[in-house]
Amino acid sequence: PWDVEDVSASVRSFIDSVNASRIDADHYYLTSEAHVAGSARDYDTAVWTKKRFEEASLSPTIDEYNVLLSDLNDHSLTAWWHNGSYRARLEEVALPEDPTSNISSVPTLHGYAASGNVTGEVVYVNYGHQSDFEYLIGEGVELKGKIALARYGEIHRGIKVQNAEKHEMAGVLIYTDPADDGYVQGVPVPDGPYRSKWSVQRGSVHFLQMGPGDPTTPSFASTPENEGRRLGLDELETLPSIPSQPISWGDAEPILRTLAGMKAPKHWQGGLPFEYYIGPGPVKVNLFVNSSYIMTPIWNVMGMIEGSEEPDRWVVLGNHRDAWTFGGVDPSSASAPMMEIIRGIGDLIHSGWRPRRTIVFGNWDGEEWSLTGAVEYVEDHYDEIRNKVVAYLNVDEAVVGQFSFRLLSTPSLSDFLINVAKHIPIPEHIQERPLPSFTAGSSASSEDGAAPVLCRGCNTVYEYWLHGQSVIASRSGSPPPPSPWSSNVGSGSDYTPFFQFAGVPSCDLRFTGDYSGYGVYHSNYDSYSFVSKQLDPGFGLHKALAQYWGAAAMILADTEVLPFNYVAYGVEMKRGLAKFAAEVEEKGLTSGVLKAAYTQLSSAVSAFSDAASALNSRLASLRSSSTSVSPSRISEVNDALMSAERAFLSSEGLPGREWYRHFIFAPAMDLGYGAATFPAVMDGVLNYNSTQIEEGVRLTVERIEAATLILSSTATVA
Repeated sequence: PWDVEDVSASVRSFIDSVNASRIDADHYYLTSEAHVAGSARDYDTAVWTKKRFEEASLSPTIDEYNVLLSDLNDHSLTAWWHNGSYRARLEEVALPEDPTSNISSVPTLHGYAASGNVTGEVVYVNYGHQSDFEYLIGEGVELKGKIALARYGEIHRGIKVQNAEKHEMAGVLIYTDPADDGYVQGVPVPDGPYRSKWSVQRGSVHFLQMGPGDPTTPSFASTPENEGRRLGLDELETLPSIPSQPISWGDAEPILRTLAGMKAPKHWQGGLPFEYYIGPGPVKVNLFVNSSYIMTPIWNVMGMIEGSEEPDRWVVLGNHRDAWTFGGVDPSSASAPMMEIIRGIGDLIHSGWRPRRTIVFGNWDGEEWSLTGAVEYVEDHYDEIRNKVVAYLNVDEAVVGQFSFRLLSTPSLSDFLINVAKHIPIPEHIQERPLPSFTAGSSASSEDGAAPVLCRGCNTVYEYWLHGQSVIASRSGSPPPPSPWSSNVGSGSDYTPFFQFAGVPSCDLRFTGDYSGYGVYHSNYDSYSFVSKQLDPGFGLHKALAQYWGAAAMILADTEVLPFNYVAYGVEMKRGLAKFAAEVEEKGLTSGVLKAAYTQLSSAVSAFSDAASALNSRLASLRSSSTSVSPSRISEVNDALMSAERAFLSSEGLPGREWYRHFIFAPAMDLGYGAATFPAVMDGVLNYNSTQIEEGVRLTVERIEAATLILSSTATVA
């Protein structure tokens, strides 16, 4: 329905200006020291970033918010059983291959972990899903007062802790099993991308699915004028009350090895060289966590290029700056490309170029804790964002692998972004790079017997992306996709407040690997050494990401009629309908009332899809004749295209988690990251609650009908 047939001379000039060596140099600076949110080094990087913005004439500011974080004072973990004991290391070893890994960094911790000194028998709870706990209860496993041992993966770590807390467990240990990210998958760090024996994944255990941001200021900004509205520590509902501790598989192994009781099911078995048992016990542990809540400033860096024709319509690019340690991948693989984007756009500004619409750059702080800097900004500037922001383009981790590309996107924005990829070159040395031997499933030779390469002949990001997805499809026996596909946005990065709270079409861009994770995530080994030596030598993929991200922003800022496609929204809603029907059937919730509710939701989706199709036809005609159309008419159409996304929101929020306001997509209650379609409905399905499902359908239909009315009215104007 919409394509980028060609790009302007200014966009081409920008693409040609992007320089991998400068990205390399900026990345080296940003990763030279750990920079946790609120630290002195974090502030230093904010000042450095502001200077880069000033050089590009972005009129930057440093915006400070005073927020609740936590600090680890001390911790320990001791295990014992009938004929032995073990004191956990709880720290990562230095690697000779990685110069920064011997620098004292952030301790292995969970952000917002509760303090506690607890002792109890251990129960292995698999990934800590709600369904995992239901299985244990069904098997008669005692949970109250026990210590949960969960493995990382599949759901947000905060949900694992919350589920254990709901079942009155005393504490939680979370480790990364080598079956998920370790030697079972491939070669560990430093020779491969998988997690090594003593590597630990830090991270926040805030209950993200309930609402992100400063826990003391839910739905309002952490500004001086709101100081009197802050919640007290005893009022916080999104932080855990039981202690938790991340550990390596090296520290988990002696505990898992000595568990007895019932044998774990086959799909609960991990990668360590013994059978897993559930317990409880006989191994017991003492978990000691001494942490303190602290109020501390964090610093967003903001910059802006004012539009020449529509200064009150903004395209926003965002990336967070804070890291759990050195931030080689997360987030500096995106922060360094952002610096190159502003450098390239700054050169265009100095040559006299101005975008049609305003371009805003946001360098967020506190993302690792609860998306905090971006959330506070959106809450602080809510009305302005609702009225002005056309789209939000996020990059959190620019390069986590060298196999393909991944797009998370609002459906209305996905076609545009996929088509922009056709104009972004992939460096030739990237095309010819051998597929790494450590990449799962990549050991087969090519047809001529030679070692396979990443993507010979893939000249653009689009071709590179499609190639990777075609390889994945072929492994499952599926036909190759006709074009690259995207996934819906849930939560987990800074697009969350723009999309879920303010109704702004949003996305997240990333080069991805042929594996489920990358073994340095939130560890001491997430460093310049890992990125420059192994992940992307020469920073060619970082360069391509900067070109893609910057070009997409420039095209969005200059395109006369906004390139939104709501037909794609209808397609995703129909998929959501099918999942709703399947899960209701699976859970035995079918009834006459629910069948009527399904019919009502299905009818609303069909009417929306029809309106979107009619609008697309009118928009195609408008775009082809835009030079003869009055600016006021185009402005009216663009405002309506923005409003249609906002119509999916309700100021009342989702029942039970009111911060989230979008009734078509929100993070699934039982996942934390991944998107649920029709979340108010699916929350009821998760709870086996027919009344909640029926009410969720009613509220969701209201939002769909509101959006449908806007699309129908716009079709008559376009």
